[in-house]
Amino acid sequence: TRRLLWLWLGISAPVCGALLLLDPTLQGYVGLSGILHGWLVMALVIGWRTAPRLHTVALLILAGKLVYEHTHWYDAGYLNGLIHGPVYANAHLYGALIGLAIAGWAIRPFCKSA
Repeated sequence: TRRLLWLWLGISAPVCGALLLLDPTLQGYVGLSGILHGWLVMALVIGWRTAPRLHTVALLILAGKLVYEHTHWYDAGYLNGLIHGPVYANAHLYGALIGLAIAGWAIRPFCKSA
């Protein structure tokens, strides 16, 4: 819904931005990947009832990606030539957690009626 879209934009962008500003290891950040990860998680959780198997697989793949991005095997500089800086994996994690929180809030009325 439009309301959910504006809620996501109104919460995700400022909260993700604040978390990035509070991160002492961050030197600079360019992009919206954290916010996009939040949108994906939120959409998958909210739409889970329509295709539970597909959404579960997609959420597990995304969770695996987020875990992988925080291992020593992950190369944050793989997109340096394209985005002129390393990928900041914490932005993805912050966005996904915010998306999960918004989805939990959004599906709350459905959980009460079930």
